[in-house]
Amino acid sequence: MGCRSLPGPRRALRGRGFFLAGAAAALAVVLAPVPSGARAQVPVFELDEVIVPGKRPQVRGTSPASVSVITAAEMERLGARTVGDALAHLPEVTVLSYGSYGALNTLSIRGAGATQVLVLLDGMPVTGLLTGTVDLRTLPVEGVERIEVLRGPFSALHGSGALGGVVNIVSRTRVAPRLSGSYGSFDTAGAAVHYGTTDAAQRRGAGIIGRLDRSSGARPNSGLDSRHAALRLFDGALALRLRAYTAQVGVPGDAVCPTPSARQDDDRTILDLTWRPPDGRRSFTLYWRDERTAYTDPAGSTCFAFPSTSRTTGGVLGLQWQSLLAQRGGHVVVGGVEAEALRLTSTLSGVGERTATTGAIYL
Repeated sequence: MGCRSLPGPRRALRGRGFFLAGAAAALAVVLAPVPSGARAQVPVFELDEVIVPGKRPQVRGTSPASVSVITAAEMERLGARTVGDALAHLPEVTVLSYGSYGALNTLSIRGAGATQVLVLLDGMPVTGLLTGTVDLRTLPVEGVERIEVLRGPFSALHGSGALGGVVNIVSRTRVAPRLSGSYGSFDTAGAAVHYGTTDAAQRRGAGIIGRLDRSSGARPNSGLDSRHAALRLFDGALALRLRAYTAQVGVPGDAVCPTPSARQDDDRTILDLTWRPPDGRRSFTLYWRDERTAYTDPAGSTCFAFPSTSRTTGGVLGLQWQSLLAQRGGHVVVGGVEAEALRLTSTLSGVGERTATTGAIYL
């Protein structure tokens, strides 16, 4: 018997040859020159020139920070009642509101969380000791001269809490007499009084601000009753300020399982003493902040009848010292010291009592 080779491999090679020949023919068609008449029929789209700032050549030292300033006149024109109302109008700034007027308001800058944005009141941090965030509804615009917003990471200048940005609230140094009031839907009413005297020759003066706000809220158990007071005394280079805020708010819960009887009481007191000579080359600030929060829900939600009660108290004692040590041409050397002693006590599970001391020396 004669031997006969199997035809399988040869057929496979022959099929592969047909495939390569077809691919080469298709490539030749694609790369073939297009007649001038056909090329003229291809539509041409011309768009406006787009300049991306981040891609332009720029000296690093001349790159400015993205900063916005909201003045007192702008806040009045916008009808802002709290710092959150004013910040909500800025680009790249998001104010997250968890209800109607009086509900929790948190801040986000360029997508950074509320714990990554540092909020300062005349240079002093007002971050909550328990949550690490700031409820913007507890910061009324009464007596605020301007709000400075810095976008981006500023941890090198302001510490680890400024990863997403910094909001600095600057209070008015002098208070002019004024009386105002407002009323709106849901029985929302507010009244404010300003009074101050100033002796420009002696560089002495005093100012007091008071504000009351009330609202029944857009939902059951979402009412607000708040009071804010500020006192400032200054004599030459010394200035003493006292700020107090207290509020009773309803906590309605979510729409599925509302909490018809939950209430929360907030109290905050800030006292600071500042020494700043007229030349502005040195400054010293000693401040004390006390915070108290009480949450009571005797009945629980409509879905789960779990009564709950919690109380949280905290205090901060801090100091800031800064001095302009040298200046030559466009360069300056600044040195300073910052320190804080913190205390927190809470009945919440896992919190208990905590203390901490932080400090820094910079040049």
